[in-house]
Amino acid sequence: MPYDVFISHSSSDKLVAEAVCGRLESAGVRCWIAPRNINPGEAWSAAILRGIESCRLMVLVFSDDANQSAHVRREVAHACDHELIVIPLRIREAIPRGDLQYYLNELHWLDALTPPLEKHLEALTARVTHLLSGDRVTLAETSVPKSKLRPARHRLPPLVLLIALSAIALVVSLATISLWIFSTHNVSQTLASPATEAVESGTPIPEIVLRDGIHVSIAKQQVLLNDADLGLRAMPAAGIAMIENGPGRVRLLLGAGNKTYLLEGPDLGHLNALPRLVLEPGEPGTFDNGAANVFAVVKSGSTFYAFYQASDSEGVSGTTVAGYSGFYLSIGLAESDDDGDTWVKKGQIIKCAKPKEWAATPKQGGRGIGWAGGLADTSGKHFYVYYTDLSTPHTPLGQINVARCSLDDGPPLPGNWKKYYEGAFTEPGIGGQDSPIIDLYSAGHSGAWYGRPTYAKFMGKYIMVFEVNQPREWEAGMAPQISGIYLAVSDDLIKWSEQFKLVSSYAQRVMGKSIVVAPTIVFDQDDKASGWLTYGYSPKYTSEALLNLGTPTYLVGRRITFEKENH
Repeated sequence: MPYDVFISHSSSDKLVAEAVCGRLESAGVRCWIAPRNINPGEAWSAAILRGIESCRLMVLVFSDDANQSAHVRREVAHACDHELIVIPLRIREAIPRGDLQYYLNELHWLDALTPPLEKHLEALTARVTHLLSGDRVTLAETSVPKSKLRPARHRLPPLVLLIALSAIALVVSLATISLWIFSTHNVSQTLASPATEAVESGTPIPEIVLRDGIHVSIAKQQVLLNDADLGLRAMPAAGIAMIENGPGRVRLLLGAGNKTYLLEGPDLGHLNALPRLVLEPGEPGTFDNGAANVFAVVKSGSTFYAFYQASDSEGVSGTTVAGYSGFYLSIGLAESDDDGDTWVKKGQIIKCAKPKEWAATPKQGGRGIGWAGGLADTSGKHFYVYYTDLSTPHTPLGQINVARCSLDDGPPLPGNWKKYYEGAFTEPGIGGQDSPIIDLYSAGHSGAWYGRPTYAKFMGKYIMVFEVNQPREWEAGMAPQISGIYLAVSDDLIKWSEQFKLVSSYAQRVMGKSIVVAPTIVFDQDDKASGWLTYGYSPKYTSEALLNLGTPTYLVGRRITFEKENH
C-alpha cells in the first residue's frame, strides 16, 4: 500500500509523533509510523525500509533524543538516498550533530518550540499537503532555514508577498465561513435558540425558559478543583458520581487520568479530604486495560453500583485530535457493600455492536461506546445507562443511546442489560444494536455526547445535560455558536424535549482549544430547585503527557437555578 508521509521519531518523542500522525491523517494524508504500520512477525529494519520506500515525504520529529538515535540517523539517510523530501519539525532546542548535521544542514525547518503544539501542527499540515500537491514555492516562506535555528531576528517578507498571502487568506476564510453556514443551518433550527446568543468560549446563556414556564439561570464559572489540586489531573474524566449529598457532607467518585478516586468534603466547593484510589485499569488483555472512570453511582437495597467507562487501549490504530493513541470504549460495573468505601469489579455490561478492529474511517482513533451517564428511575425498578456510540457509519460523530436493566430480572450484572433499538429494549447489552434517542447528526452534522440524566423532583421530570459538538467550529477557529452544554427534559427517559443551550464552548478535547467536557447537574438536595452544573474545563487543552503545551481539564461549576414563572 502506498503512503504519503513517513514519520521518523525517537521512542521518547512517541506522543508528539502520534499527534503529528493524527493531524496529518485528519487532512487525508496517509502516514506510515512505527510501530503501528509494522506487520506482525515482520523484522523491524525491513519494515522501516519498506515504509520509507513507500512514501513521498518524511517528517522528522527532531529533538536531542532524535539526535542520539541510531535508528533516526539510518531512517534519514535512507530517505535522502531515495530522494524523499525531509521536513524536520523541531520540538526541542537542539542542533543536528554528526550524520544528521550532514543530511539536514541545507533543509528548511519548522519550529514547534512554543505552545500550543496544535498551531505548529497546522503549519506542518499545510506545508505537507502543499508539497504533496506539487506547490513548493509558497511553503518555503513558512519554514525556518537551518542557519536560523539559533535565536534569530525575524524578517518580514516582501510587501507584494504579504498582499498576496492576505488575499489568499481572505478567500480561504470566506470559503470556510460559507461552508460552515451551509452545513450548520439545519442544526441551528433544531437546537432551541437562546434569548441572547453567546459568542465566547465558556460563556453561559443569560436566561433559558423551558416550555412549561420554568426559568433556568446560570451563574459565573467557579473552580471546584484546580489542576493538580489534591494531586489530581485530567479530571473529571467522565463526570462526577455522587455517593452521598447531605447537609455538611458530600462523598463522590471522580475519574482523574485513567483511575477513579473517592473524594469527600463539606460541600462540592470544599472537597478537602485526601483522595483515595478505588478503581484502576485492569491487566493487559482485559476490556478496561487503559482506563476505569466511574460516571454514575446508583443504589439498590444496601448495595451501591458504580457504572464506569472502560477503555481498551491495546491494538487500536489511529490517533485522536487530543493527541491520544486509539482506544475502544465500553461500560463496566463495580459494586460496593460498605457504603461506597471499597469497590469490586463485576465485569463488562454494555459493549458496542462493532469490534474494536472496525473503524468508520482509517484515521478513527476513538471507537466503541462511552461518554456516558446513568441513574435509577423513580420506581427503583430500572437502571438506565446513556452512552454515545462512536463506532457507527451512519452518525460518525456519535449520538446518545440508552440501555436498561430491569431489577425484576436480577441485579445489573453482565447479561441483564438490554439496549433500546427501534422503539423497545430488545437488544443485548453486550454487542447488540441500538437506536439513538438524541440524534443531531442528520440535522446538521453535530455530535451529541456525555448524556448525564438526573431526576428533578420539584418538576416531576427527568432532565439531562449533555454536550453538542460541531467540529467545523473549532476546525475553522470560529466562535462556538452551536457547540456547548445543553439541557433536555423527559417524562419517561426515552422521549426528550427540544434542546436548550446552557453554556457556549467547544465540546471536544482538541489540543490548544478552550473546552468543556462531561457536564453533570447535582442538586443541593433531592427536593431543591438549585444546585451545581459541574464539568471539566481547560482554557488551553492538553493531554497529561504534553503538559508544557497547556492545561489538562479540571473540575469547575456554575450555580444553576430553576424557578417557576409566577402568574
